[in-house]
Amino acid sequence: MKFNLRPFLFQAHVCAGLIVGLVLAIISLTGCFLLFKYEIDRALWADFFYVNPGEQRVPLDTLLLTAKTQFPDEKPVRFQVVGDPRFSVQIFTASKRTIFINPYTGKIIGTRIKEKTFVARVEALHCFFLLGDTGKIIQGASVMVLIFMVITGIFLWWPKSVRKLKQSLAIAWTSKGRPFKVSLHKVVGIYSALILLVSAFTGLEDAFEWVQHGLYGITGSAHALPAPKPTATVADGEGAALTLPIEAAWQRAQTFVPHPRDTFIFLPKTKEAALRISSVAESAPHIGARSELYFDFRNAGLLRFDPYEKQSIGQKIDALDVPLHTGLVGGIIWRIALFFGAASICVLITTGYGMYLKRLRTRQSQKTFEEVSTAINLR
Repeated sequence: MKFNLRPFLFQAHVCAGLIVGLVLAIISLTGCFLLFKYEIDRALWADFFYVNPGEQRVPLDTLLLTAKTQFPDEKPVRFQVVGDPRFSVQIFTASKRTIFINPYTGKIIGTRIKEKTFVARVEALHCFFLLGDTGKIIQGASVMVLIFMVITGIFLWWPKSVRKLKQSLAIAWTSKGRPFKVSLHKVVGIYSALILLVSAFTGLEDAFEWVQHGLYGITGSAHALPAPKPTATVADGEGAALTLPIEAAWQRAQTFVPHPRDTFIFLPKTKEAALRISSVAESAPHIGARSELYFDFRNAGLLRFDPYEKQSIGQKIDALDVPLHTGLVGGIIWRIALFFGAASICVLITTGYGMYLKRLRTRQSQKTFEEVSTAINLR
């Protein structure tokens, strides 16, 4: 007896959709919003993000001292310096507070807790449904189910002939009811399949560490080297962090990565750690293509330079993950494609649930009719 795989995959496809449909709807709707999260966040907090460019910038050491003086209870952990001169400098603290400073006047513009902002809450809903690690597992598992649904959907869509292929690629606009829903479901699904797979796999790496480890294993790539340690340790005392030659290191870093588009400066966490500067070169292919520099905190001496160009294949693919998932690579075309892919999930869920409920009502009607007919015959 020949086993027919198609009915089995159809039932599995339907059951998977019914189980994770609502979860995927939340992911897709929030995903559409988050494709423009940076533009929205900067628009809502424009007074904090933007400044009037001046002739000369205040040294980063002075900005750190100002922040530490006005917020003595806060522990600064890193800077963000954007290449665009219109942007303020941000100092992030251990308590997750962000301090915005005008780099030309040295004055503090304001502070905020990023996790409490509207955009951050939407992102938290997207990534872990506001449920912490449990929500992250639910999100990751749902994305794995989405991958299964896309693959089985392609198999179920696959036409048996070239003539049917043309029909399968066009929506039957003249049809009504279930035939139209079936056509819409199939066509939207096949056109968004590749985009959904890219979105799913890139999102999966963020949800599960084993996916990232698997990436390095498949490519035979080594992870980034551990950060080098300075030969001397910082002096004891709370004021030691204020003696770091941050400006000197920052200026020297720009000789290796000229005119960076975006830079994070990580202050040493311990007395034995180095000062790390992570910069995106002006010619970098995307915002995740970061070159890493490590400096001695005592004299701004360079300990190691890890340019993006010399990183392993695994590191480069890993660095591409977030930009590819969030539309920060490929220009407006890829961002529109991602928006279409995210929005298509809502269409697929709506049509899928609609067809299932219609089939349930049809079965119930048939059952009722058979029961009535049996009752009449018994009389």
